[in-house]
Amino acid sequence: MGGGGGYKPDTYGSEMQGRISREQYEDYKQYYGPIEDETISYLTDDKKQQGEVTKAGELAGKAFDSTSAATRRNIGRYGISASKEVTANLAKDSARDKTLAQVGAKNTMRDVIDQRKTALSEEMIGIGKGIKSDYEKSMSAWTQMEGTQNQINANEKAASAANRNAMIGTAASLAITAGMFF
Repeated sequence: MGGGGGYKPDTYGSEMQGRISREQYEDYKQYYGPIEDETISYLTDDKKQQGEVTKAGELAGKAFDSTSAATRRNIGRYGISASKEVTANLAKDSARDKTLAQVGAKNTMRDVIDQRKTALSEEMIGIGKGIKSDYEKSMSAWTQMEGTQNQINANEKAASAANRNAMIGTAASLAITAGMFF
């Protein structure tokens, strides 16, 4: 009788799944790894972020100075001049307003940086999810196909064994029957 070692499932699907997993990881490292590294370096680079805050304050100061200069020119065109006392009070008010504008710009930039960090962190968390989801769908389909193929193979082997046993039984029956007549 055929002494097969029993049914062995097809491992092609498992090998394919492993190969696809390795390829996807290499693709991730090649394409998303640098983006991830850049994002992480941005999220952790306090000097760069402080530079953005400082620049926002400087730009607000320049904008305030430009606006103040334009206002003085317009007043001068009308021939209006202020006393020394009024000019000193306007200078104090102007300095205070400029400082408030710069502080406001810096605080706004800090808020923007915090929002950007949060958005980038959320994005980093989600980068691999699409890949994982697609991978899980394809592997689920592959596993189902492999399971079906394995079941078909098992059924074919079982049917073959049943046919072999039936043939042996028929042959034995015929031999017994033939023996009775001879």
